[in-house]
Amino acid sequence: MCKKIVSLVFVLSVFLTACPHGQNIPKPDPKEPTDTEWCDAACTHLKALGCEEGEDFSDGETCTEFCIKTQVSGHALSPKCIVEKVKKCEDIAPLCEEQ
Repeated sequence: MCKKIVSLVFVLSVFLTACPHGQNIPKPDPKEPTDTEWCDAACTHLKALGCEEGEDFSDGETCTEFCIKTQVSGHALSPKCIVEKVKKCEDIAPLCEEQ
């Protein structure tokens, strides 16, 4: 019985010291998309098409402000794609979703 306990303690100690405890897990490295300067044009385009995505938020934040903030945080909204490819609101996701 004593050998089983010693063996169990040994196995557990090896397991616990061998497994990373969060310190070695790589963190995501968001890269800012390169088309952020297109945010204003994309919002203007979406408004002209009558798309809800081009409207300002109820808290007063504008579409352009939201686009820039989101892009800078590393989440691509693809504003250049929106300006160049979207001809109707339904086209936004299939043509310009985050890649």
